[in-house]
Amino acid sequence: MSQHSVTHSSSSGVITSISLSADGYIRLRPLLFQATELQHLMSGLDDGVLPRMDSGAAIVGYTEWVSLTNPAITVGWDWQLSAMDGAPGCVRIADPFSNVMFIDEDSRDLGPVRTARLLGEAIDARPWSSTVLAAIAARYS
Repeated sequence: MSQHSVTHSSSSGVITSISLSADGYIRLRPLLFQATELQHLMSGLDDGVLPRMDSGAAIVGYTEWVSLTNPAITVGWDWQLSAMDGAPGCVRIADPFSNVMFIDEDSRDLGPVRTARLLGEAIDARPWSSTVLAAIAARYS
């Protein structure tokens, strides 16, 4: 299996490796993903989504983020505009899509379903909403 890899030092001083596998996945442990900085690449509105009948028109969109690692981790997700504590904010509304496959301590794949769930939890813990709102305002103003 052909792989390209890069080695990083974590804050604990442990050397870790991010590799691109022949199947296109970057396999890494969830904690390494959580420690990896992601940069906003782009966000947009999804004009093809019909308004929800139960709450009127919903403003929905997508966002894409990348790491500065080599190979680059890419992750994107769909979001919906929501009122959060009286102010507009974005909430993730679907599983993220990514080139990441999480592995366990024995380097075994956790599988796409568990990886998506854990990616979602990691994304939800990051402060991404204001960045997306600013990008949407700049793009559509």
